[in-house]
Amino acid sequence: MRNFRIIIVILTLILSAVSYAQNGNGFEAELKSNNSLYIAFNKFYKDKIRQEKKDISGEPYFFKMDQLNGIHYVDYNEDGIKDVLIEFSASQSNKTSSNFLVAVLFENSSNIFKYRAHFNPNKSLFQEYKKPFFIFAGEFKSFTEGVTIERIKLVGNNFVKY
Repeated sequence: MRNFRIIIVILTLILSAVSYAQNGNGFEAELKSNNSLYIAFNKFYKDKIRQEKKDISGEPYFFKMDQLNGIHYVDYNEDGIKDVLIEFSASQSNKTSSNFLVAVLFENSSNIFKYRAHFNPNKSLFQEYKKPFFIFAGEFKSFTEGVTIERIKLVGNNFVKY
């Protein structure tokens, strides 16, 4: 009976940790801990994503952030300072099935973060930065084709798919 209780406690702790990771709470705390990045991200979200619109019936809606999926530190411009790529998912506030992923790059200049560019990955998440490409891996296609890969390059202030 004692072993059974220990197993239940261990399973509860594991499930709590998995739930915490899936909800992105760690990323949210990390974002909020850097005030300059948090301010830059919220400005980006308000200016570029939230945007109020109207549906077919004329009802207003906006795009809301569902979950932070990742915060990645990369030195894409080779200035010796880590810049930040943030990934999140968003959806319509009127509960339609329309959702999308967003990856946004902030340039770090003496711990002041400035919006640089963003794009909408196609069902893929950031894997690594290999100069000059941001590599995103997505859904599994088949055993012969493997996983979809998106190679994205920053050209000026725009991300371009290659």
